[in-house]
Amino acid sequence: MTDIAVRLRDGQYPLVIGAEALVGGSEEFLPNASLARWHSDGVQVLDEPDRRPPPERDGTVLMCSELLGQQLSDLQRGRQVRVYDLLLSHSAEGWVLSRVDTRGWASRTFGKRFLSDGRLDWKMLHSREGYELDH
Repeated sequence: MTDIAVRLRDGQYPLVIGAEALVGGSEEFLPNASLARWHSDGVQVLDEPDRRPPPERDGTVLMCSELLGQQLSDLQRGRQVRVYDLLLSHSAEGWVLSRVDTRGWASRTFGKRFLSDGRLDWKMLHSREGYELDH
């Protein structure tokens, strides 16, 4: 798996709609219907994946290539934060992007000893990089 696609939704957590992955040496979009199982190392793809084209870009964001490293506004604290990691949660609708981790490498590696938690609720963030993240 090379990236995860989410659909932005007003007032809700972004819903995972599929993944980009190397299939037979080429990168392809695999919708959720093609993914048998999600796990920490990636995804298990069905024997006959659905190879439909990627969805229209309107409201769709690639988590790794378009969100990691970007600055977002923390609406609760009134400051800019950089996204270092993204956390998914399982909901009744499927997997959603629920939190972002704003701690640098050392804080993520060594834990709370150095800084506060740094994991912010997605609904408390707003982008200044052109993504429409109206909540």
